[in-house]
Amino acid sequence: MSNWEDFELGFWHPFGPHAMEPPEKILARKRRETEENGWTLWSFNHTNLEVWYQELIAASPPSVFAFCGTWKKVSDPGGPGSVNTNNNSTRFQFIGSSCWQPVPQSIKVPHPFKPGKREASAFVVESVEFPIQSFRPPSLEWFSKDERLWKQDVRKRRDGTLLPYFYPTHGEILIRRGGTHPMRKVSAILKLKPPYLASVGIDG
Repeated sequence: MSNWEDFELGFWHPFGPHAMEPPEKILARKRRETEENGWTLWSFNHTNLEVWYQELIAASPPSVFAFCGTWKKVSDPGGPGSVNTNNNSTRFQFIGSSCWQPVPQSIKVPHPFKPGKREASAFVVESVEFPIQSFRPPSLEWFSKDERLWKQDVRKRRDGTLLPYFYPTHGEILIRRGGTHPMRKVSAILKLKPPYLASVGIDG
């Protein structure tokens, strides 16, 4: 994997057990899928991908990466007691396309779908780097989709001091270099393949 240390635009991805599969197995399987298929899909909760895609197109970065956080104390959204239903995605649609396609047999995209939901979002992944041998965390800004602007801090404490991290603690976040707060600890790095984002779903 090349030039992730010099990335311009990317994603922060909270990472942990997913759909009853532990992190180590997810990473090994996804790396195998990229080697066998040339790319794979990595699902996360459904969100408005179009706003992120517009930012990516406008910036036109040479490469885009998703930085996966460490999984200590991260709960499985499809684990015991969850109301979500774990299903293997059967179809996908690249961002910017109106055409749904069957998920290739060489890849597997399990996802804990929320009640009544049949679609989720996904990264289009070209390669997986794990474990990370060395990483110098850069200072970053994060993109607020609601406000359509780049921010450096989430909020202030009651005493007026800033929180120690530059972005929200939950959900995927579009990030870029800048600001004052360093990136959190990283467990794996995904190099994304254009068009970088997709939707996945189940039939029925």
